[in-house]
Amino acid sequence: MSLRRSQRLKDLKTPKAAIDAKARSETARVSEQRVQGRRRGGLKLKDMFSDMPTDIIHESRLAILTTPADVYLGYFVSSATNLLSLSRISKTFHAFLFKKSSADYWKRALKTIERAPPCPQWLIEPAFIALILFPVCMACGKKRPAPVYWAFLMRICDSCKPRLVIDQYELLDSDRICAIPRTILNLGRVTRYGRAYCLRDEAREAIHAWKTFSKDEDTEALDRYIEEKSERIKELSDFQSLCLVWLENEEALRARERDRLQKERYQFIISKLQALGFEPELQRLQQNRMTVLSNHTLVRVPELLTDRSWRTIQGELVKLMQSLRTSRLAYEAELEKKSKATARKRTLRKRT
Repeated sequence: MSLRRSQRLKDLKTPKAAIDAKARSETARVSEQRVQGRRRGGLKLKDMFSDMPTDIIHESRLAILTTPADVYLGYFVSSATNLLSLSRISKTFHAFLFKKSSADYWKRALKTIERAPPCPQWLIEPAFIALILFPVCMACGKKRPAPVYWAFLMRICDSCKPRLVIDQYELLDSDRICAIPRTILNLGRVTRYGRAYCLRDEAREAIHAWKTFSKDEDTEALDRYIEEKSERIKELSDFQSLCLVWLENEEALRARERDRLQKERYQFIISKLQALGFEPELQRLQQNRMTVLSNHTLVRVPELLTDRSWRTIQGELVKLMQSLRTSRLAYEAELEKKSKATARKRTLRKRT
């Protein structure tokens, strides 16, 4: 007798309640396995489509295959960061987005960076977007804080800075070349009024060329070199000034936005604490100009609060206000005690 037939005969002899219990336990076991699978690695694609009707899967596949590429790229073009990330996903996307026919996507993406300076003629849009948005050191390739030296068209981190750049005055003192025209030295700055640096290799090349022409006493070649070099340096300097002014304006806008969000958050917290009965404590804070609440780490966050997010920080702020209430009541009790003592002294003076 086969194993399957013997199992059927065994099921026929088993009571119906036992069969139902076995089915329920099997269902529970499968459900638990699915839950555990989701916990371990998330919901997998095959789990999503396992219970989906075949006609819906077919229609979805057909819609994906027939949708133009511009519809998908429209989402990524709406953000310069998204488009640059898409170009780095695979060689296929990189090859497609770096074709000449895809230049319009990058131009549209660059326009989404508010008030950004125009892309210079010696840079392509993807490189300019990466320079603005991606905090990656272009020397070591590590993702770390790396300010932009606009005149060099580079981001340089603090670790690579000593190896790549040199202070302009240190350069001139070390080489004793005070007579060299400053117009042939490309000076990079991180802020508009910050210290100026030169790329070591670039400065070394310019100094060597100037010394060579000076030794040969070829004034015509020297003048031509200085003129061409100065013209290129001026373009980079003008571009750097434009970008630094833009950065200052953007930082000022961000600072104003942070202040606005902090003020709105603070007012929201004040209203919630007033509703909880802490009005006397809040008035005392305002009268004495105490900043224990306004400078609290949970209050200074530049992010708006909702009723749900308020509940996550309510406990700590209520504990703070309760401690302020305790100190207020103790202070008022001390004042009342001193007032009564003063009143008793006055009464005794009048009687004597």
